[in-house]
Amino acid sequence: MKGVEDIINAFDAIKDDNWELVLIGKQEGEYYKTIESLLSRISNPRIIQINSTPNITEYLLKSEIFAFPSYSEGFPNALLEAMACGCACVAYDCKTGPSEIIENGVDGILIPVGDINEFSIKLKGLIESDNLRGDLRSAAIQNIRRFSPNKLGLEYHNFLFS
Repeated sequence: MKGVEDIINAFDAIKDDNWELVLIGKQEGEYYKTIESLLSRISNPRIIQINSTPNITEYLLKSEIFAFPSYSEGFPNALLEAMACGCACVAYDCKTGPSEIIENGVDGILIPVGDINEFSIKLKGLIESDNLRGDLRSAAIQNIRRFSPNKLGLEYHNFLFS
């Protein structure tokens, strides 16, 4: 489960007219109908939908915060991409993925899975604190270097041949 409803509800609870939630993804299928129904009910003009785009990096580079409310993951490339673009990331601490990338409170924020209230509180904290947001953004860019192709390739090589 991607948890899009959770981030919509968490963001809707924040009353700050200076920020927008931009949802990017396929606008088709049953799951999309569920999201459309929720958006119609809450009718929040600060929540914007954009269909899937090949230029996701363009959006990430313009963003300061990346919310990742996934209930389960393998290795979340979207989270890595957001951190590489300098986004302060807040994510559910699902069984695998985010906690292998984010050091909670250092280069991102991890939330217990399904805790929409906590997601809203932490998201609001990021919105309200330029310093916290800036610190997490800087640390994310530093952290992401450990996942560079050269570094991972060298580690894989050393694993195979040592």
